[in-house]
Amino acid sequence: LKSKSWTQAIPRLKSILEVCPGHAQSLRGLGIAYLGSGKLEEAKVAYQEAINQLGSKAQATDFGSLGGVHARLKEWPQARSAYIKAKALAPDDCKILFNLGLMHMGTQSYRDAVETLERVVERHPYDYRVRQMLAQAYARLDQADRASEQAEESQRLRNLRVRFTDLHMEASTDVGNADLRYQLGETAMELGRPNLAMSWFAVAVGMDPNHPRAREALQLGAAPRADIHKSDAKPATK
Repeated sequence: LKSKSWTQAIPRLKSILEVCPGHAQSLRGLGIAYLGSGKLEEAKVAYQEAINQLGSKAQATDFGSLGGVHARLKEWPQARSAYIKAKALAPDDCKILFNLGLMHMGTQSYRDAVETLERVVERHPYDYRVRQMLAQAYARLDQADRASEQAEESQRLRNLRVRFTDLHMEASTDVGNADLRYQLGETAMELGRPNLAMSWFAVAVGMDPNHPRAREALQLGAAPRADIHKSDAKPATK
């Protein structure tokens, strides 16, 4: 499984299951191997059987794996049901919450989608994908102002990610430019990555000890600017 040699893994796991029928870990592995080889129906059966065998010991990841296969098969109600069970076992897992939000959208349960995605935004305010999906959920409920707010913030964050990538590429060729390193730090701050920002500010000061803004940022402990606070999306509320 680690080498992703699915064609070799599948028969080996099947042989284990012939000797030890219902071995949950092998069923989990079989689900992974089938999924990796594109055999979604077989993966679904394996994951479901693993859950059946585990009973009350089934974990959130088991239901999440099953939900993921249902989603790839566009079986939205079944996927939603699986992610609801996953959420019950891991109510603060943002990956599960985000996927559950997607499944709420897929089943046209837009109020549930808003409630779920708002929780993810509270925990990951800088993730443009979550805000984009939340904007769509608001739009489905005819909450145009909130949809617009989230869409604009999503685009702003996406643009910042593009800017960071562009600056990084530019810095890799302009090895002596301290200001580029400062700009990388500034952009990292706006993306909610203060530790990364501090690293870039330190590099900038190392290159140019007299760089005023980089020195100030280090002295302030890379504290966010007032406008960053403002744009950092207050958690959406209903």
